[in-house]
Amino acid sequence: MRYSGEQCPVCEREFELQSDIVVCPECGTPHHRKCWEEFGKCKNSQLHASGFVYENNIRELKGVKVEDKNTHSRSGKSDTRASHTIYATDAYGFFNNEPISPETDIAGISGKEYETFLGSATYRYLPRFVFLQKTGRKITVNLFALLFPFTFAANKRMYKLAVILLALDMLFFGLGAFSLVTKEPFKAVIEVFVQITADGTLTESEHELFNEAVEKLNQTEIETGPLDFILRLGIIDNIFMGFFATFLYMKESEKKIKKLKDYRLPRESFDLLLKRLGKGVYTLPVMGYIAIFFEVLAILSFGFNM
Repeated sequence: MRYSGEQCPVCEREFELQSDIVVCPECGTPHHRKCWEEFGKCKNSQLHASGFVYENNIRELKGVKVEDKNTHSRSGKSDTRASHTIYATDAYGFFNNEPISPETDIAGISGKEYETFLGSATYRYLPRFVFLQKTGRKITVNLFALLFPFTFAANKRMYKLAVILLALDMLFFGLGAFSLVTKEPFKAVIEVFVQITADGTLTESEHELFNEAVEKLNQTEIETGPLDFILRLGIIDNIFMGFFATFLYMKESEKKIKKLKDYRLPRESFDLLLKRLGKGVYTLPVMGYIAIFFEVLAILSFGFNM
């Protein structure tokens, strides 16, 4: 951790590995988040006018020996095969026991540039990007993308992929709704439910009618057909995104960062635009699911009028 062993200027306690740290955007002074919120500003704010910049006093003072030990010798004694020193640098994670820092080059993009682009997701995705880049692999498990493929793509601004996934979701949700309303037992239950709730009251006869429809549904064997098989294919996009989403996100990030670098903007403008490009969006996933909702409503309405 970059500030491990440094002191918070407010409470004067040392930062630990698990400390929640806020860094002043003007001078770079680290604070405990709680201390920053209580103090209300940077402890060194009075020095900002003079151009004060915080320097990490222990950047290369604390070295940690990391040893890879092999216990396969016949004597049973540990055999040190390799060792190196890791300093208290700006580490985002490790690959092959080597720290991933702002200076790490990842296909022509520095770790610092990725940090600006990825924001708070840097510690989650940057080590994975390095792993995929260094090993040449394309597969790694992404649980969120596995469960919500369209939401992931839309949130990460992967627009083309998001459109394809939304189209597939609308197709399979639509087919599912159509299959539901065209099968008589389901259709009967839904029609009775709509009937007895239309006026906001439930009479005894309506309650009995609904129970009879539900009982009939439970006793009816629903035949499967080609449509049911097609609906099962809807899980394919989940599986695909679950294994390839991180690789696709890495390639999309790489393309956007390199394209922005080609404009050779001033550093401040470059960082600002890079941060905006990488910021996740939440309106697109919501709009997509609203579209699916209205699609299902339209199909259900069509089914009742058949």
